[in-house]
Amino acid sequence: MDVTATTANLADAASEATRLLAPRYTDPVLAGLLLHGTADGLLLAGNDRERWVSLSCAASVHTDGCVLVPAKPLAETLRALDSSTVRLTVEGSRLALRVPGARFALPLLDRDLHPGTGTPVPAVVAEVDGALLAAALRTVAGTAARDDTLPMFTGVRMYGHGSSLRLIDRTGTGWRRCRCR
Repeated sequence: MDVTATTANLADAASEATRLLAPRYTDPVLAGLLLHGTADGLLLAGNDRERWVSLSCAASVHTDGCVLVPAKPLAETLRALDSSTVRLTVEGSRLALRVPGARFALPLLDRDLHPGTGTPVPAVVAEVDGALLAAALRTVAGTAARDDTLPMFTGVRMYGHGSSLRLIDRTGTGWRRCRCR
């Protein structure tokens, strides 16, 4: 893989992908970010077996390819660069990040052990006003458990009921309804 991209755009995409995935990993491969360079640009994808993220970034792809690199070190390295563009090239068992006057290298992880990028996003079945959904989430999320030892109680369950969307915390103590269109 050989790709040239705008440093700021790639740093934003890598930081966002890293932020959306869980911060703690029991498997080091899940701490990786898949970089997939095609004629359409660069796709950054991650999966922690509970959720997945897939973000695209405009890039000039000189050679197609797909690699798995540690997500957090990639995001931190890209944020620290002052150059307007960065070139990513695979050099043996490392991904080299090249800017004028500097070269950084990140180890490649075993892509075959990564669970992949998930399934395509399903078709839209309803729309909810963003402000109403945010207000409902603030109300319900405040009653959800914050103890990571029981992750099943830390989430918010959403399900459609007629023309409304119901939000319930996993303990069942807080709930809220939003109208769908």
